[in-house]
Amino acid sequence: MKASFILALSSIAAILAFVGCTNPSITTTSYVATQVGSGTPPSMPDFTARTAIDPFSGDATGCFADGGPQPGDPPSDQGWYAYGTSPKVGQCNFPGFAGGTWFYDFYSAVCAGTGQTFDWQGYLTGSSVSHTVCTIPDYNAPAASSHFALAGSLPSTITVYTGGLTSTYGMPKLLAFNSALSQEATVTATSIAPGGTSATFPFPTLTGSGMHMLGVKNFGPSGSYGLPTMTYFNVGGVATLAGAFGVAAPTIIKDQNVCNPRTGVCTERTTTSVVPILTQYHYCPAKS
Repeated sequence: MKASFILALSSIAAILAFVGCTNPSITTTSYVATQVGSGTPPSMPDFTARTAIDPFSGDATGCFADGGPQPGDPPSDQGWYAYGTSPKVGQCNFPGFAGGTWFYDFYSAVCAGTGQTFDWQGYLTGSSVSHTVCTIPDYNAPAASSHFALAGSLPSTITVYTGGLTSTYGMPKLLAFNSALSQEATVTATSIAPGGTSATFPFPTLTGSGMHMLGVKNFGPSGSYGLPTMTYFNVGGVATLAGAFGVAAPTIIKDQNVCNPRTGVCTERTTTSVVPILTQYHYCPAKS
């Protein structure tokens, strides 16, 4: 009886230990920012990110942060021991790594393609960490044939410009995401420019107005793929404004004379920035 009682207690303890066991993990988010005007550059999750934790060890684990399944080629092709998962655009989840301080490698293909610093390596602490890899100047932002249209007047096709596109292992795909980073649509390229410098796609079905993210997936052998670039598309709504008479894309030029009160020497500084397209309309406040 005593042996049976001890065995029963051991079984209960084992069950409780199994039920209470959780597998630790770390989630990373990679961002890129785009400088528009002179304000703080807005950041957005990076569809083209490749992130690795503990990258120079035998346990190096990496992830393509496109919000989908990982490539079919073995992780050793990337210099990794294993793949993590990508629950959302820009995010990687690494199971088996407990929160703490780890060494990371954040790579961004869109930063590389726009001539910016494209790789960051360093230590970060916590079970949820993030890093902005680069800030892309507005004049060098990833290009597309169009970035804006009114709802109901969307284009039939869109061309995205980047390098290294190929159809050898299948035509590139364009993935569309809404502002909540939920995937809306996937379309296949109908043509690629000579030299692989651009691809033209049927315009994807976008749900709702506002900003949408577009990412290009380029395929390689054995199920591998690359994520060479991402861009954006804005769908505008229609608003009625009394007195509207036109649109403009102005440039703001700011001249400053900075003077040293001790020496009396003044230095003129001129800065130029662009602003989004503006609707021009007459406004007459009511008299009180």
